[in-house]
Amino acid sequence: MSDHPPATEPLASSNAFLVAADTGLKTFGLAVIQITPTINVIHASAYKYKEDRPANTKTDELVMAMAACARMVHSGWPGGRVCAAAVEAPSYNPKMSRSSVFKIGTGFGIFSAIAAVHGVPVFTRSPQVMKKHLTGRKDAPKERVRKCLMEKYGDDIFAGIPKGIVEHAGDAVAVGVCVAETEPAIQIALTLSL
Repeated sequence: MSDHPPATEPLASSNAFLVAADTGLKTFGLAVIQITPTINVIHASAYKYKEDRPANTKTDELVMAMAACARMVHSGWPGGRVCAAAVEAPSYNPKMSRSSVFKIGTGFGIFSAIAAVHGVPVFTRSPQVMKKHLTGRKDAPKERVRKCLMEKYGDDIFAGIPKGIVEHAGDAVAVGVCVAETEPAIQIALTLSL
């Protein structure tokens, strides 16, 4: 039995955090967003799957990356508890291979299942909705999205993340911030905590 309160409890009890993920084909972005008493980016990271491994072991690597996320959801974050999760909505391109679609769906499914097992609601946002919310343009480049996030939450939120994978940490932060700033249940919690 979990020592965490059920998901039906109001979000405004003590500090509440949201775990956000970008589940890509070759990388996994992770972010922790404080949602009460104020919205703030606490953590951003990205994990790159090993290219030299057979395709079936990439799922194993994804499970290991998600295990870190599960520990976070189960144990909470220092000073509060994880009470919401956000993940970029999977998009489908007819030109994508079946294995690519499977990998994206697997990451999304594992992340959502981890949250569900711990009674944490999962919210999704499409890339276009996130970009429009953060930059005012639904077709904004990822660099512009990251710049907007750094202007609002600090230049150091992506410090130490290698250039080749920082965009995935940026996507995780973007979906987390977008959900935190637009989801009605979270907005109510913020209002109650003021």
